Amino acid sequence: MRLDAIAGGFRVRVPAKLNLWLEVLGDRPDGFHEIESIFHSIVGVDGEGDVLADQVEVIAAGNGVEFSCATSTAGANVPSGPENLAHRAAEAVLARAPRGAGLRVRLRKGIPAGSGLGGGSSDAAAVLVAGSRLLGLDSRPEALLDAAAAIGSDVPFFLRGGTALVRGRGEIVEPIPCPRKLSFVVIVPAQFVSTKEIYDTLPSLTRSAGGHKMLTAVLASGNPSEIGGHLFNRLESVVIDRYPIIRSAQHRLQSIVSTPVRVTGSGSALYFVCGAGKEERHTLDRIIDLGIGMTCVATSEPAELAPGAGTAGEGEGSWRSPRSGSS
Repeated sequence: MRLDAIAGGFRVRVPAKLNLWLEVLGDRPDGFHEIESIFHSIVGVDGEGDVLADQVEVIAAGNGVEFSCATSTAGANVPSGPENLAHRAAEAVLARAPRGAGLRVRLRKGIPAGSGLGGGSSDAAAVLVAGSRLLGLDSRPEALLDAAAAIGSDVPFFLRGGTALVRGRGEIVEPIPCPRKLSFVVIVPAQFVSTKEIYDTLPSLTRSAGGHKMLTAVLASGNPSEIGGHLFNRLESVVIDRYPIIRSAQHRLQSIVSTPVRVTGSGSALYFVCGAGKEERHTLDRIIDLGIGMTCVATSEPAELAPGAGTAGEGEGSWRSPRSGSS
């Protein structure tokens, strides 16, 4: 995420994410699923110049939480009240702050809801970091991880972003090397997908960990041409079986691109690795002409912390919620 100082607070550009690898290892006693996933932060621009990113303003004001959410097509199905993850994050910040503190949170959505791109979780992480820093609280990822995990499974990753191996139910985050800035084409069909619904539909099986290692090595090598063949998503077959519109979109896209087209997270967004030459520009134009949905070129967003807190280096040690019961 990128924090910029404004009068009385911070404005944060909030990135999306792709799941370059997602394996579901089995059920957990707490009702969640044990996962092993490679998350990768992205920010993109669609064919009309709109940014695939949210914007959050966090300002010190009043007493308690004052929250507003400006939505567009990307904001359909976005909660506008206390159930919004960004609102919950503001409440978590104030729970650590002196009595009488308040935050005004203004959210502008650019990441489509129900797309598997993690917009809501990223918003929450932005509020945790910006709000904590604004009120003089500890804003390091390690200090915010417990609150982040309590808000949502993907929120811990977005405290730092970049590229990371995410395990447990999402609360164990290990940055991994990805020295090359990558480019992707991201396509979002007009279909809201419930993450809970997809996980509930997934057959209950126990699977082995460690399948990500080849992709991890390829990412570290900095050769983007080899990445496409190692992308994987255990949820993909469930998503395309349940939503014919996503299956059709994937089929149409795969008919005009040679690299694998994958579903990210629980969908609905699809993506593939791309280059930056004239051939890729022609391919993007053809995809836009298909009219499948919001289409953009997205690039890697590096791991970054709030101003003055330093920048997270790829390959640092893992961190986890102290309340985590998994390993």
